[in-house]
Amino acid sequence: GIDRLDAMHAPGWLNAGPNGGILPGRGVMAAPQIEGAGQTLQGTLTIQVPAPGILCTTVRGRMQLAHAQKIIAAGDEIAKTGRKIRAFHDWEECSSYEPEARQMLTDWAIGIRSQIAQAHVLVHSAMMRMGIAVASLLLKDMIVAHKERGPFESALAAALKEALVASGPSVPP
Repeated sequence: GIDRLDAMHAPGWLNAGPNGGILPGRGVMAAPQIEGAGQTLQGTLTIQVPAPGILCTTVRGRMQLAHAQKIIAAGDEIAKTGRKIRAFHDWEECSSYEPEARQMLTDWAIGIRSQIAQAHVLVHSAMMRMGIAVASLLLKDMIVAHKERGPFESALAAALKEALVASGPSVPP
């Protein structure tokens, strides 16, 4: 379940750290973090669902099989709601991955392809770009790879706005 606030990269919002403090750096919006996102010796994972149907992940370091399992579990929770998943993977600081992690994520996405609207992935590492290219061949037009943060954040901001408008106001006028 969702249990605390953490930070999600998106343009124009305040920086909210894992302890609720303000952090220097890029603008971010406070969003619920999914319990169980975590850190291994080689990498960290943050998972958020900032709006209905929007899955945001951040991986730093090396993506592990355990990270893939947690991303899949979060995606499955969104899929259970009947909403199409719009994923935004900030893997800019992800340097590499366990091959089993890429394979597990690709197999999962193929299995629920009809429930995924699109997946945006921000990557810089050559190894990560190669893995995304391989997955893109299998998933045909589902993955949008980004090399620069600006277009990635613009796509995320547009998806958040659309999701929030579609879900209606959370507080009655």
